Amino acid sequence: MRPGQALRRDLIIGSVIGCLAVAGFARAHNPTEIYHTLWRAGNRDQRYEFARNFPVGALRARVEDAARGWNHLGPTLHFERGGTMRGRTIFQDCSSAGKGHAANTIYWEQIDGQTAFSASTWAQTTYCLSRSGRAIRSIAIRFDKQEKWYKGRHKPGSRLDMWSAATHEWGHASGFGLVGSPDHFAEVDGTCPSIARDSPDRETMCPSSRYGTVYERSPGLHDRHTFAAAYR
Repeated sequence: MRPGQALRRDLIIGSVIGCLAVAGFARAHNPTEIYHTLWRAGNRDQRYEFARNFPVGALRARVEDAARGWNHLGPTLHFERGGTMRGRTIFQDCSSAGKGHAANTIYWEQIDGQTAFSASTWAQTTYCLSRSGRAIRSIAIRFDKQEKWYKGRHKPGSRLDMWSAATHEWGHASGFGLVGSPDHFAEVDGTCPSIARDSPDRETMCPSSRYGTVYERSPGLHDRHTFAAAYR
């Protein structure tokens, strides 16, 4: 992996409108299959910042709630709010100025601008890696400002749930699905039952989601076990 190379993981809207039947039981997941690259030991208390134009208030609070959902899984990796970036509102990848992300930054930008129930990208997580490519150096999470985000704590109705999307992206920020790993748990191995319903059995790190669901707000059983095994 060359210095400054960035990788991206996306959360997309599932395009399944009817029932999607998934047969079988969830299999155990080997953490080395999912987490090929981690935050280096001794560098796992991370601060993050919001870009200056990220809306103040409830939307930021839901991103913070989502980070705490992963922080509560153990003492080995933590993301804590550090402030607001001054001046910068535009995402810069690792190749910019050769220095990588200025910080672990949460951006508010247009990604694809789609708002219909289709294969629209809600959010993206990008990584900067160490020179060796064996450790995460910093991350950036981008949320599409043109989506219809729900920023509360109740049911989101027909809108996208910021809390759910942010929890998914913080999972990627931990290293889930990076460098030669599967992007997400597979839809067909039993960990991701029907997207057509708000199933408590569906994992946060499944590859797609839909409007109105809240199951992703808290990491699921396989999310938790895989994370804990990687960062034990």
